[in-house]
Amino acid sequence: MGQLCYCKLREATRVEVSMRVGVHTGNVLCGVIGLQKWQYDVWSHDVTLANHMESGGLPGRVHITEETLKHLNGEYQVEEGDGGSRLPGQEDLPGD
Repeated sequence: MGQLCYCKLREATRVEVSMRVGVHTGNVLCGVIGLQKWQYDVWSHDVTLANHMESGGLPGRVHITEETLKHLNGEYQVEEGDGGSRLPGQEDLPGD
């Protein structure tokens, strides 16, 4: 399904789309901040971990943590990754 969406977007815009996605399952604190211009934001270690999954990921892939993998219950085809090699120093993040 995701690959189909990419293809349709590429055809419609004639732009090469190459996104990275990072997903982690956990807790967040969220709220609206600002006095003049409101902005919705989320914070937590789990949000930071998802951000690291995205930023260290390969274009065109969805990167998930072990915690998220547990919740998929084998319903999706996944492949092993090597994200730790792309994020030096991040392999020690707690929560994995």
